[in-house]
Amino acid sequence: MEHPPKITLMGYLADLPDPRQARGQRYEWCVILVILCVALVCGQKTVWAMAHWAWLHAPEIIAALELTHRRLPSVSTFYRALRQVSITALEDCVAAYGQAVNVQDPASGCIRGLQGEMLQGQALAQRGKTLRGASAAGELVHLLSLVRHGSGVVLEQARVAAKTNEITGTPQLLAGHDLTGIVISKDAWLSQQVIDQQILDQGGDYLTIVKKNQGHLSTAIDQLFQAPLLPGEPPPGPLFLCRQGARATGTPHLTE
Repeated sequence: MEHPPKITLMGYLADLPDPRQARGQRYEWCVILVILCVALVCGQKTVWAMAHWAWLHAPEIIAALELTHRRLPSVSTFYRALRQVSITALEDCVAAYGQAVNVQDPASGCIRGLQGEMLQGQALAQRGKTLRGASAAGELVHLLSLVRHGSGVVLEQARVAAKTNEITGTPQLLAGHDLTGIVISKDAWLSQQVIDQQILDQGGDYLTIVKKNQGHLSTAIDQLFQAPLLPGEPPPGPLFLCRQGARATGTPHLTE
């Protein structure tokens, strides 16, 4: 039985262009980057902390990466690498890695539909996340992400100026994705006609999560499911239902 090729972050980092001069190089570019990435995953937030973590785990790192040098890069080497690395190229590299991992995991976050079809869940993190520790550098970094349910793999990520820009940033984040067989979950904050229609146009379905802090919408949905509507009776509140989603609008009416 053939097994799929092993996907590693280091394999993708190896494709990143090396901005350093050839003279004086001791470590491969991807080696420096992968040590920094693993240190971040292990909770290290500063360059000094990353270098110290690497020093504490030097034997394991050297063995795992099969390094010919018996010493790891210095803290100054890590600093220079972070100044020189192309942020855009690194983001594209990590995104490609996440998508490759996602393809090899067809089961996580999947449910079976009424017709027996398998639907994969993906979440738009439209609530957005402010990057931890970024304020220490004097600037808040606010991220919007498309995340796979179950595995938590980040499929796409974009930076937005502020939380109020999540609505305008979401169409760009979804653009280019084939959403056939995908259910996009999102907060009611992103329940916008443009976003909902884009998901449908790209072949997907959407599930809007309504919490109690969306008082009018939550109450309208509760009332809708408490008792059936009589013939000709309007829905209780500004609720719009469509075949593949539900959201608030200004005009109350029902469709299929």
